[in-house]
Amino acid sequence: MGFTRLVSRMLLLAVGVAACATVYRGAPVAPVPRLLFMGHVEGYVEPCGCSEGQLGGEARRAELLRRLRAAPGATLLVDAGNRFIATGPAGEIQAATLAAAGVAAGVAAINLGEDERHLGADFLSRDAGVRGLPWVHANSDAATPPWPGEVARTVRAAEQKGCDLADLALAELRTFSPLVEEDVYQVLTLEGSLAQRSHLGGTAPAAVRAAIGRARRRLG
Repeated sequence: MGFTRLVSRMLLLAVGVAACATVYRGAPVAPVPRLLFMGHVEGYVEPCGCSEGQLGGEARRAELLRRLRAAPGATLLVDAGNRFIATGPAGEIQAATLAAAGVAAGVAAINLGEDERHLGADFLSRDAGVRGLPWVHANSDAATPPWPGEVARTVRAAEQKGCDLADLALAELRTFSPLVEEDVYQVLTLEGSLAQRSHLGGTAPAAVRAAIGRARRRLG
């Protein structure tokens, strides 16, 4: 009887484990989002052939993105900048081609790199595709729209008035960006700016105290 009960319990346990495994395998798994970034395209639509290990240009990147986006999960693509580099008629054709490729690739944001700043706003503004890319350039100090960033224009206005950023009226701050709200004044002071950087190695008082504590523990 004891042996029979033991075998019965083992069978019940095996059935239970199998059932749990079946439920586990059948449970939906949330797709993992993907963050992709590229940078320093520097005008190359196709490989130049001037060095080894070049695997492809815009066409290969487009195919890779197509495969990734066909899989479950969101894919977000950002560009670190330095995408455009050439000047003159050939450079404008190149810029238009690369801009169209960026739009087709679904670039969510593109940084205004040093190469773009060197080309200048006049060059980059000629092509509607280039001008319409989702540029991220809050700190740009370029003088010609649409390139001046919100931060740069706000700082310039405060400098011209000879006042601190916190002294600018809310209505004036909203002329630089409609996203500005009352809580902006919490970060426009020295203390507020420091407190915002609460990450590892940041300048927030709590982060600094934590760094000091880690250093003291290492020193014993």
